[in-house]
Amino acid sequence: MPDVPSNNFDAVVCTFTMCSIRRLNDAVEEIKRILKPGGHFFYLEHVAAPKGSWIRYFQDKLQCIWPYISDGCNIKRETWNILDHSNFKEVQYCHFSASTWLAFFARPGLYGSAIK
Repeated sequence: MPDVPSNNFDAVVCTFTMCSIRRLNDAVEEIKRILKPGGHFFYLEHVAAPKGSWIRYFQDKLQCIWPYISDGCNIKRETWNILDHSNFKEVQYCHFSASTWLAFFARPGLYGSAIK
């Protein structure tokens, strides 16, 4: 997005996208660049299950094929770690579990916001 001026947007919204971005650290830096000071980044994502859980076991097994059938999705990405180290002024998030049995391995979720 080099054509987008820096400090240009009040908010950026991202839903179920960060799992498919190969260089997520770079994407988060770009979001920070285009946000105005005090701007908000809102997100809702599915994320990795806790290590040692039965869902994480299936995520580990599926990860070798899942990106090929789901447009690059990483079903066990620990997105909160990237956000924690992103140097936003403030990062808030909440882990949750979606109530779905169909794609049980995508139950773990994360929603929140970050302020530039």
